[in-house]
Amino acid sequence: MSKMYKVIVLWVWLLLLALLVGLPIRYSTYGPETVFSSPGDMRHIQKRFNSFMCTGLEITNKESEMVDVYTTSETPYVDKNKTLTQTIQRASRIDDMRFEYWGYHLIAGSEVTIRTTVNANVELYIAKGVSGRNKWRGKFNQCKNNCENQLQKDVEFSALYKNETYLANLSISTTDDYFFIYARSRRSEQRGITFANINMTFFLRRTRYNLSNTKKECILSTKANKSCTIDLPYRADRNILLTYDVSSNALNLDVITTCIPREWVYLVFFLGLPFAIGLILSGLIMLLCKDKQKTLESDIAPNEKTVTLDNKRGYSNPVVQY
Repeated sequence: MSKMYKVIVLWVWLLLLALLVGLPIRYSTYGPETVFSSPGDMRHIQKRFNSFMCTGLEITNKESEMVDVYTTSETPYVDKNKTLTQTIQRASRIDDMRFEYWGYHLIAGSEVTIRTTVNANVELYIAKGVSGRNKWRGKFNQCKNNCENQLQKDVEFSALYKNETYLANLSISTTDDYFFIYARSRRSEQRGITFANINMTFFLRRTRYNLSNTKKECILSTKANKSCTIDLPYRADRNILLTYDVSSNALNLDVITTCIPREWVYLVFFLGLPFAIGLILSGLIMLLCKDKQKTLESDIAPNEKTVTLDNKRGYSNPVVQY
């Protein structure tokens, strides 16, 4: 393999490596994120942006309900003197091997009471976090036998309700998304009954973040300003809070956050750095590596070279006999 071929292979690998690392960081790690919330939620936005990789964060509200955007240089803390009380009523029908859920973003210190009335067997599960919900959903979709043991793992609460009214209480110790899942799996199967009607009332006593040291940046709604951009000074601490309209009757409020890339960071790390590494390694290859043909020629003894040359000219070595 010649020196030039090695250098070309090196640059191809460096280019592929820069693309394979840079593109996922740009469009996955720091790409757009849809934040699913419910009326009354208050969120501290922390994912898919920071002041090193982003010059700003664009926040877009896809709904007509209002979302208030606040910023602060301090880490948000719970206001012990302020709570929000909500009473939310829902009704649904759950068929066999089906489920439905309602989710709320609850801050540590919140309390939840759920009153459920059913006319047939129904299971209630409370999953913590989006990953917890997805894990439970995967188990439900794959569950064929022994569903009771499988579905009760890795959840905050589980119960089987049978044609009555029930109360369930949950104290929130960790700020996260909490999903209240009603299902009919093999655990709740009944002969001759293929569905259950449920009526639920959620009593939420929600703790709130203290907004006294925050700055209100914008109010978002499709009826007014649909989006706004929060500037992120380089390496500065900037915390972003979203508060959602309490009076809304919507089931979901979707907000999209998008990191505005700090271009020089990508140029330095995914163009300048690979280029510098390529120059250094290319120089080492040209300096230290030897071409195969030149190596073979250098290994031939001087008299062998002479013989080879003479043969090319049509001469032969004399044979001496004794």
